[in-house]
Amino acid sequence: MHASPLILVCDVGGGTTDLSLIAAQFDAQAALQLNRIGVGDHLMLGGDNIDLALAHVAERRFNQNKKLSAAGLSKLIQQTRQAKESLLSADAPEQMKITLLGSGSKLLGGTQSVALHRDEVHQIALDGFFPLTQRDVLPEKRRSAVVEFGLPYASDPAVSKHIAEFLSHHQGVVPSDPNTEPNTVSTDLLPTALLLNGGVFNSSLITQRLIALLSDWLGRPITLLDNPHPDWSVALGAVAYAKARRGAQLKIGGGAARSYFLHLQEKNKLGKALCLLAKGSEEGQEIRLTSRRFALTVGEPVRFNLLTSTHDHVTQEQRVQNGALFTIDTDKFQPLPPYIVTLPALDPTELAANQKQRVEVQLACQLTEVGTLQIVCVNPNDEKQRWQVEFDIRHSLTQAGELEDSVATSPKLQQAKDLISKIYSANKTSADQQAIKTLTKELEKRLGKRETWDFSTLRSLFDTLALGRKRRRRSEPHEKNWLRLAGLCLRPGFGDATDGWRIEQIWALYQQGIQFTNTQGWTDWWVFWRRVAGGLNQEQQETLLADIAKYLHPGAMRTPASTKEAQEKGYEAMVRLAASLEHLQVEDKTLLATWFLNKALNHTQYQQAHWWALGRLAARTPFYGSLHTCLPKEQIQQWLPKLLEQDWQQEPMCAFATVMMCRKTGDRTRDISEEWRTQVLDKLKQSRVADSWINLVSDVVELDEAETQRAFGESLPNGLILLAH
Repeated sequence: MHASPLILVCDVGGGTTDLSLIAAQFDAQAALQLNRIGVGDHLMLGGDNIDLALAHVAERRFNQNKKLSAAGLSKLIQQTRQAKESLLSADAPEQMKITLLGSGSKLLGGTQSVALHRDEVHQIALDGFFPLTQRDVLPEKRRSAVVEFGLPYASDPAVSKHIAEFLSHHQGVVPSDPNTEPNTVSTDLLPTALLLNGGVFNSSLITQRLIALLSDWLGRPITLLDNPHPDWSVALGAVAYAKARRGAQLKIGGGAARSYFLHLQEKNKLGKALCLLAKGSEEGQEIRLTSRRFALTVGEPVRFNLLTSTHDHVTQEQRVQNGALFTIDTDKFQPLPPYIVTLPALDPTELAANQKQRVEVQLACQLTEVGTLQIVCVNPNDEKQRWQVEFDIRHSLTQAGELEDSVATSPKLQQAKDLISKIYSANKTSADQQAIKTLTKELEKRLGKRETWDFSTLRSLFDTLALGRKRRRRSEPHEKNWLRLAGLCLRPGFGDATDGWRIEQIWALYQQGIQFTNTQGWTDWWVFWRRVAGGLNQEQQETLLADIAKYLHPGAMRTPASTKEAQEKGYEAMVRLAASLEHLQVEDKTLLATWFLNKALNHTQYQQAHWWALGRLAARTPFYGSLHTCLPKEQIQQWLPKLLEQDWQQEPMCAFATVMMCRKTGDRTRDISEEWRTQVLDKLKQSRVADSWINLVSDVVELDEAETQRAFGESLPNGLILLAH
């Protein structure tokens, strides 16, 4: 190990690739020390990707561009995996036969066979996944990548390029000589030894290709460390770690692989980064920031905006240390999802209306045994008062020197919040009836048209509205305006780390219901829940459906009395609400879609709402729900003949519903067959619909702003864009 001071660990498993850098050095007693100094991202790239690439080659030969079912592709991949292992071995045959059995009565008669040749497997595996590239050739960053079985793989399959990117990111993170003081930073450091893990490296061809690649970069032969069973690495590593914890084996040190920072925001600037836990901090070691104190808000969510960096030096002169404050360099800091906690409120009787409750705390941080960051708020006057930040809580706050609202409150926004507070305050004498009727107009005078309010403004307004939720029932205008504004400001129910906490606060309102039970009141009520539906869990959504299903059932409109009741309860708003409940089970969504399809085909009343609801329920790409709740493509294809019979020029919403149901995702488990896709595209062209609609069916593309508004039911807040799954 004297000749190998820096080791690259390359772990390419079945579905993932992980890269690490290990520094090897000897102490004064000549005892070996190993320290991890760099860890790469967890890449969705591995041997399974090679199997999938070979399966696509075989699939084209079997079916002449006709795609197999997901189950058929899965069976094909099992065979291409065996072929890959055989054809990449040292004594590989010239070719391997791949056999695809027929189905049903054609099990044997429908059997087909094709051959995969050794040269083409070598070309795909070696040149496609482990090409001999230069050090400066980095992975391509495309917006979308291969999707199969719902898994988003890495956009660039070349492992070689990902290794180059990893080493590029970690230049300067270790001393030129690990046995010297860490002040001389290398700018061109490469590993001198290589350790290969993962079943992919059972192939000597792939192993030799990676050795050749790194030796070329290094300028001399790289040392390959012995690992006779690379596919046993996880099991052997677990045993070795257990022994190391008991002192029976050398343990790899290095502590935290990254440094963690608290982002202290500054208006119109990137702000500062306060180091919470420096890279290399050992697990279980608590770091207390005694020189910094924070005012922590209790009784509502508080957010810690975190940054991370793998660099030892943020500048040539400034080394990363616990408690140090740095100017943010976007090339060296990466943001992390916020860490959030809600502390119990103090006695509310001691506070004035809308006053925040704050506790003075210090922050203590440590790396846990499982490698996660733990942040604890500690009362400096009472060590027993320690509030741990729970990572699974999705709830908000940070500012320089004080944990405050992350949204800088402008004077006009504060005026708007004061206006809301006055109207929904506990003081009835301030409840001016004229003021509540003109509330929305007054807000728009201060903030501009409501469609232009940005995401932060909306959530800030909602928090003020939420404080007055108990007084929304004071009058009919109070209730109407509260539901409309609160729904507007909290839509679509997610997007901010604190939205889960907000949903918890307002869900209690559902059991209370509305005070003024006229048709407009019910409509506003259901529109409110539709707008925030994205933040509701499955149980809450099922509760909503259970209460409105009796009005949506086909039998609900068969008599004048039942029709009148459904209309008075806000029928159209209930239809749109039901279609927006994406966490419902597939069976419930299929039943709803069937109801709405039949109503759209047979009744002109509420026809636009029924078509819209069908498109939302049967969409190939949900807005927020899990992919496993998408309706089966087989069900979609059963409905298509009826949709294709309609006049799409007379019923453009029917056409749009069909577009949502046939939108191309690149995932064969969700996409309709090519035969149906061709028919739908022909119909769309004949109907002279917008080109963007045609593109959604023919290619994997994202919705534009107008289509998003049509599909979601209204515009999304500025600053919040739904990303493709």
